[in-house]
Amino acid sequence: MDALRQEYDQRCQETLSFWQQCAHQAQAPLDAFYPAHKRAITTGIRPALPAAVNALLHDLMQITASDPLAETAKPDQLHFTFLAITTAIFDDMPPPYMLASLRLIWPGPFPLRIRNLRLVALPNQLLLAGEPDAESIEQRQELVNMLANSPWKAGLVQRYQHDSLPPRFWHSTILRYRATTLPAELRDWFIAQKHRNYGEVVAHTELVLADYQWQQVTAVPLT
Repeated sequence: MDALRQEYDQRCQETLSFWQQCAHQAQAPLDAFYPAHKRAITTGIRPALPAAVNALLHDLMQITASDPLAETAKPDQLHFTFLAITTAIFDDMPPPYMLASLRLIWPGPFPLRIRNLRLVALPNQLLLAGEPDAESIEQRQELVNMLANSPWKAGLVQRYQHDSLPPRFWHSTILRYRATTLPAELRDWFIAQKHRNYGEVVAHTELVLADYQWQQVTAVPLT
């Protein structure tokens, strides 16, 4: 996992450099990250959270409580994506004929453990990211391979058109900020917290139809 740790470190360093360059620039609000009322077919876990993660989210919610540009994850919404299969394009569950091939591909629930959780900063987002076990890495690659040879390929490619496939990071997005960069208070907060280890999470994976915040989640029927 040394390579993944180095990627997290590098991304944080790139973000810190970007913040420094933009420190004195005025920020204009950006549009919402994703359509609020659309949902995607996706897979992930909703684990019980370590005390350190609950405390982290509590602190973050306090800091952002009066900021209308901040979208902060609540403890009951926190999820770690295993693999998103489509973008948020659905109003309702796709019809059975669309799901038939997905039922043949999805292996069913299996345990996913992510260790050594830490903060990773993007210019206008904060991630809680960690390190999976080798088996989970193999399972994600296998799922990508099967989807790439199915009717779901186009949706998968569209979802990750700006990222590697499978994605490198194993994370939950705990803050999205609708501006070019985070404000100074949040940047300073990240710098103070960035070396902390927040433990690990484990839960069984789910195949669901969900909005991007996992506020509206419906299990995909497998029969």
